[in-house]
Amino acid sequence: MTGQNPLNMATANPPISPEVLELIEAHTRRSESLNRTIHTAIHQQINAIKDTLKVLEGRLESSETITIKAVKTTTPQKNEEITKVAVRRLKGEGSGSIHWRTYTKNGRQYRQAFFHYELWEGGDRLIKSCKYIPKEKVAAIQDLQTQKASIVEILRVLS
Repeated sequence: MTGQNPLNMATANPPISPEVLELIEAHTRRSESLNRTIHTAIHQQINAIKDTLKVLEGRLESSETITIKAVKTTTPQKNEEITKVAVRRLKGEGSGSIHWRTYTKNGRQYRQAFFHYELWEGGDRLIKSCKYIPKEKVAAIQDLQTQKASIVEILRVLS
């Protein structure tokens, strides 16, 4: 050791890469823009409510006129890096996803696909499990998964 306290070395934060800093700054800018949009819309709605209350309470002065209009807000455009998510499965039915596991046999590595799933009924989870996906069925299961097919339908293909 060169005289440095090992405790200080262990607690020092690693440097943050420029890419991570750039992502944080971009996220902060988007958040600030969205906050300004929301703040403006809220104040417009509050002012419209105040004017409506004046009319209802009869406190509107004879020389005072107000215009009540609908307030339409728009959110900032999403970045192109965000991809559109497919339609969800029926709510409450269950969820599932494909996971790949790597295992070694005789010094060689192989990848195997497994379908992890949960089945729900009335807000209660009935089953949480996974099934091996044979090589010949991987493409079919991936197609069903991208189509957001029902979990039961995917399990039928696997059995």
